[in-house]
Amino acid sequence: MTQTTSLATPKRAAFSAIEADDEDDRKGPSESEGDSDPDTVVVQKSEIKDMALLYTKAMKNVATKDRLVARLQVALQDSKDEFKRQAEEWSKERKEMELKVNQALSRQAALENENAGLRSFLTNMQAHATETINAAIMENQRINEHTQSITRSYQDLVGENEALNTSLSHCRTEIERLKLSERELISRNDRLTMEFNNSVSEAAQLKETFEEVYNSAGVINARHNEEELRSRLTTVAESISEAVQCNVCFEPITSPAV
Repeated sequence: MTQTTSLATPKRAAFSAIEADDEDDRKGPSESEGDSDPDTVVVQKSEIKDMALLYTKAMKNVATKDRLVARLQVALQDSKDEFKRQAEEWSKERKEMELKVNQALSRQAALENENAGLRSFLTNMQAHATETINAAIMENQRINEHTQSITRSYQDLVGENEALNTSLSHCRTEIERLKLSERELISRNDRLTMEFNNSVSEAAQLKETFEEVYNSAGVINARHNEEELRSRLTTVAESISEAVQCNVCFEPITSPAV
């Protein structure tokens, strides 16, 4: 019988030999023994030889089976060692994976806490930003209202400035007119002053003439000269009064006593 490294072939051969022995036992004695006594068992040499061969085969099968069992045990031990090695590697890998999973879970928990903190911070920032935006909007509205008020005030000031410019123009025109009137009044005052001085001089001369006439002439002539003198003095007094009324910028001039 040929030995192989396969596990199924020797086992199948051993089982075949055992089944062949069982089949021979079931067949019983051969047909040539049909006339013999049932109580007597006749064993021929060929059968003994066959039985010896079967026994030898069986023993060989047993030896083969033992070798196969030994090989199977060695293979089983190798498989156990390999499985143990793989189990150790798997256990090591499992521990590493568990460590990585625990680290990942810890990292996930830390990230969740960080995310919770960030969400809280973002919520607070959004609330603060909303308050700031609302305050900025209100401040912008207030600034717009203040700007509109300033614009209205500026427009009012522009209108007042235009009115003041118009008034200033009128005032300048009036000042020019008053300056012209002042120059005219000064000229008229100078003229009236000259006339007044001339009238005073003439009055003094008339007074001297009147005194001379009064002292030298008779009463009738004196009265006539007195009336003429009084008429001339009245004319001079009217001229002086007119000069005083027109010359408002100067002190009034008093007429001399007659």
